[in-house]
Amino acid sequence: MNARRARLVIGLDVGSIAVKAAVFERSSRQLLWRGYRRHDARPLEVAEQVLDGLCADFGVRPGCDELYLTGTGGIGISEALGVSFVHEVNAVSAAAQELYPDCRSLIDLGGQDAKVIFFREQGGERRRQATMNDKCAGGTGAVIEKLGAKLGFDSDGLRTVHHTG
Repeated sequence: MNARRARLVIGLDVGSIAVKAAVFERSSRQLLWRGYRRHDARPLEVAEQVLDGLCADFGVRPGCDELYLTGTGGIGISEALGVSFVHEVNAVSAAAQELYPDCRSLIDLGGQDAKVIFFREQGGERRRQATMNDKCAGGTGAVIEKLGAKLGFDSDGLRTVHHTG
């Protein structure tokens, strides 16, 4: 049996506000594409549109490419498609450890939740301790964007704001 390695790895995060996606080339780990699209309370529809676009643009093929879903809406879509679901804390932790191996802590503000992850060496192994606030949106992306809008900043403008005090 000649098992073929995946050519592409696709990550799709179906969150409370937006669908985010990234496409990597398997062997080089090179980022080929990334996207962010607000779903306006239509996460399944927008996720389908993003996946259709990836199939058209990259020639994604079942059995040759890997697809992983995460986020609040990801589990239902992963079950419908029969693909892997990865809990968002695990996905963020794995990415941080791969891309930033010396990272000691990470804060991830989502649309409706906040994750704080600490990485520690213990007994020769790197372990993580994670907390997740999914009960209150205060201090998360949605609240920050709403405050930015009141101040006259769009999402791109918020990324350029710097404290000059």
